[in-house]
Amino acid sequence: MSVLCHTLFSFFKDLRSLYKPYTAFSFFFFPCAINMYGIIKFNNSDYHINKSVTDANAYMKRTAQEK
Repeated sequence: MSVLCHTLFSFFKDLRSLYKPYTAFSFFFFPCAINMYGIIKFNNSDYHINKSVTDANAYMKRTAQEK
């Protein structure tokens, strides 16, 4: 339990030093920017990791339409 508390405390301490100007902009914009990067990256089917996922989705749609 103490290890968990220490980890959380150090995480929040590092987070506080990252967003030094304590503004709503810094707290809300950067997590949103990271989220948008993830959404754009994973919606792009050209990435080789996502290629197999989109191929599987297309296969599932095709087999569902055939039934």
